[in-house]
Amino acid sequence: MEIANRSRLGGPVESDIKQVAPLQRTVNTLWAHLLTGADYLALPQRVVLGMDKPMRDIRDDEGNIVDEEEIPLTRFSRDRLLWLSKVGTQIAQYSAADLGNFLRVIEAAVRHIAAQTRTPPHYLLGEMSNIAADALTAAESGLVAKVVDKQIQFGADTREIMRLEALAAGDTARAESLAMGKVLWRDAQFRSEAQYADALTKYKAIGVPDEALWRMIPGVEPEQVEAWIRMRDAQAQASAQAAAAAFAEIGPKPDGGDDDTDEAEDEAA
Repeated sequence: MEIANRSRLGGPVESDIKQVAPLQRTVNTLWAHLLTGADYLALPQRVVLGMDKPMRDIRDDEGNIVDEEEIPLTRFSRDRLLWLSKVGTQIAQYSAADLGNFLRVIEAAVRHIAAQTRTPPHYLLGEMSNIAADALTAAESGLVAKVVDKQIQFGADTREIMRLEALAAGDTARAESLAMGKVLWRDAQFRSEAQYADALTKYKAIGVPDEALWRMIPGVEPEQVEAWIRMRDAQAQASAQAAAAAFAEIGPKPDGGDDDTDEAEDEAA
């Protein structure tokens, strides 16, 4: 079964990367230009000015010059040696090209991709240093909202997939239960344990039941919540029994206990 992304009533589904595919192709093209420039322009280039092409004589078996031919320039690149024999010959140098222009355009394109896809820029650019917690939360708010929206859209399809899996396995009872069930998602936003504890404490202060607070803790399964409820009830029962036993020790005695004491005091007198 297909999980439809950004489904529409009047048209087919649409991919999240469709709108940024042209920008990604632009980034790929710029990277290709950058690598090509790195091959030819990243280092200073030296050139010989005012010199004829290097030639060598061709001799016959008797040592007579019969012709001449060019010396391959690759030999000078390999041997790292060149004689400048002509008067006025000089060496010039071309400076290396600034490839940073490509990087700045690529970075701007990546920022546009991050903005259009609601992806935090530091996820793509790796720029993250001395960022406050509130600023980091604000930077990720767009992505969190996008994930929450996806959870709403994907919930019904995910439930249907699980129902079909139960039918394929022959478990009709579980399939019927899943048809009426609800998909539970984890919190889309990452929070530290201290942040969760602070939030749950504030919810507790306004009267939210313990069971509801336990279900809000990330990673806690419903079975674990049920176990905590049984443990809490058992602890409360044990505390009540202990309090009752202590009250029986220090509380008023049953009827008749005082009369026996009075009789014992009279006999002693």
